[in-house]
Amino acid sequence: MTTISLCMIVKNEQVVLERCLASVQDIVDEIIIVDTGSTDRTKEIARLFTDKIYNFKWINDFSAARNFSFSYASKDYILWLDADDVLLEEDRVKLKQLKVSIEPSVDAVMMKYNYAFDEFGKVILSFYRERLVKRSLEPKWQDPIHEFIGVIGYVINSDICVTHKRIHQNTDRNLKIFEVMLSGERRLTPRNLFYYAQELYYHNRYDEAIQYFKKFIDTNEGWVEDVINACYLLSVCYGALKDEENYISVLYNSFVYDLPRAEICCQLGAHYFNKENYHKAIFWYELATQLERPKSSWGFILEDCWGFLPNIQLCVCYDREGDIEKAIKYNDVAAEYKPQAPAVLHNKSYFEELKNPLTMDHRWMEGRHHENGNLRIVMVAPDIYPIPPQNYGGIERVVYDLTEELVKMGHEVFLFAPKYSASSANIMNYQHYGPNPEEIASFVKAHLPKNIDIIHDHTHASIVGRENLSIPTVCTIHTPVTNSVKYPIYISRRAREILAGGKGYFSYNGINPDEFEFSEQKEDYILYMGMLAWYKGITHLLELAERTGQKLIIAGPIYDMNYYRNEIETRITNNVNIEYIGEVGGQQRQNLLKHAKYLLLPTICEEPFGLILVEAMACGTAPLAFSNGAIPEILREFPQLICSSVDEMVDKVLHQQAPDPLALRKYALENFSRGKMAETYVKIYSEIIVKSNSNS
Repeated sequence: MTTISLCMIVKNEQVVLERCLASVQDIVDEIIIVDTGSTDRTKEIARLFTDKIYNFKWINDFSAARNFSFSYASKDYILWLDADDVLLEEDRVKLKQLKVSIEPSVDAVMMKYNYAFDEFGKVILSFYRERLVKRSLEPKWQDPIHEFIGVIGYVINSDICVTHKRIHQNTDRNLKIFEVMLSGERRLTPRNLFYYAQELYYHNRYDEAIQYFKKFIDTNEGWVEDVINACYLLSVCYGALKDEENYISVLYNSFVYDLPRAEICCQLGAHYFNKENYHKAIFWYELATQLERPKSSWGFILEDCWGFLPNIQLCVCYDREGDIEKAIKYNDVAAEYKPQAPAVLHNKSYFEELKNPLTMDHRWMEGRHHENGNLRIVMVAPDIYPIPPQNYGGIERVVYDLTEELVKMGHEVFLFAPKYSASSANIMNYQHYGPNPEEIASFVKAHLPKNIDIIHDHTHASIVGRENLSIPTVCTIHTPVTNSVKYPIYISRRAREILAGGKGYFSYNGINPDEFEFSEQKEDYILYMGMLAWYKGITHLLELAERTGQKLIIAGPIYDMNYYRNEIETRITNNVNIEYIGEVGGQQRQNLLKHAKYLLLPTICEEPFGLILVEAMACGTAPLAFSNGAIPEILREFPQLICSSVDEMVDKVLHQQAPDPLALRKYALENFSRGKMAETYVKIYSEIIVKSNSNS
């Protein structure tokens, strides 16, 4: 039978050493302990297992200490462990079997190192190490820190695992050893560069870590697994520094070296998830689930990226996209990896609640009537985007802000909205996927609470308002269309004039001032944010960018793909100053709005309001817009921002001084706040309720 020498180096390991030695003492044939300066009971504990205990003066060189331990080995093979490592029972059995079955031709055995664990004891980081080496080859450790054995010959991978049970906290010991190496004449090898960069990363010295990771990659001599890992860690560093361009670039660059790895795909998925671009996030997370796990690779493996993480993230992505069936599917897959994970359990509970659009609290509230003069209001949203919208969705944003303000005023609001909407009102989730106006009308009628004072319909076709229900129903006309309803409300005087001959009600849209960040500091770019549609004057926008030479950022969804491909795409591609970034939301949207030199709206249609103008002014950014629809009305105190032609807009972009950012914000908040919007609507509600009661 093959014999094994266990060789270890230790220092002040009294807490863990006995546990380690007890897990292997009946398997190995000799135990050699080299102590590098313990001041606790480490050597006393070691003597319970062996009398081969040797002292070694520490010289900041792990390889020197390990080679010293190897020099005392006398058996066929040498096994090495750290004091906070153990062999679990199943691995003990496998090692015993290996002693019997190992072929004499095997020079080294790689064993999996389970290095980090989650709260459930599941492995989250693992990699392979050279654990068992043939003594006759006179194996030598190399490098003072992050040492390794340069194994040669016939090497096999084993399914035996060494389990790391860390107790000690990370220190700057490793970093100091590298700094000693740098201060001397020793040249860092490519492998040294990688591990030094990694230590810098661990200590949050991101700029220096980036420098050395790049030096390592540029040598073109690194082990491919380390190169890919360097790309991954570089992305983390760039992310910490909020360098989005390099973050993405280095991840894509990893594909040059080998097939995509799940760790890289999950990083890309996380990037697009955080940007609320769920379509792209889904692509990368799904790719991570489809990749074949490297079988013979000795590189670092983030276990969660090959199972739990992409599946739980796909659950969330599909939930945000409104595909409940796929969301449940991926949550179930994630549960196969971690059935007791809080996210899995929360999602299960969440999906159960979604099955019933009316909760017990809603049913209890159906029988209540309003008190203290407050109203019971049904708010009907379109069925396209959840409330509030994550990216594009001006109508949905108005519905959300109005609803929240009405609740704040003390009114009882029942919000009918798509699945996955969120509000402080009582939410009644549609059970269909839109757009389907008829389903909205059917669902609202079937689930109307009792004792409602008024219904407010925000759908594009005023579908509920057309039902002629006994409850008075007002309909906000958000688009330039004529809906034949009893109580239309327009969103500007101009819209009321054009669409209704000046008859009916109007209420300006409003924003929540707290949601728009202000900045007096502007950067050298102009911005368009909205739908990419012909009636928004996108070709005028491109002409302006071409004539001014200004950097133009375009953000928003594509309305008509044929129009985009035939009229827009080539002009964007051929102009380095024009960047189309798709839909944006969250902090990215805030940053774009508050730092733009100008926001442009060269609309060629009868714009009924122009909410983006108000949002820009709230951020302190001046809009420039064509004099169509309600634009002159919305910008009435800043006529210098209104343009009659592309020529005039070009001239103002190049030569006009923008109004004071503070004045723009003050104007926006005084005239277009959601509080003012809600007050106006409540007055309209009250007047219509009185009319309705007198008529009945």
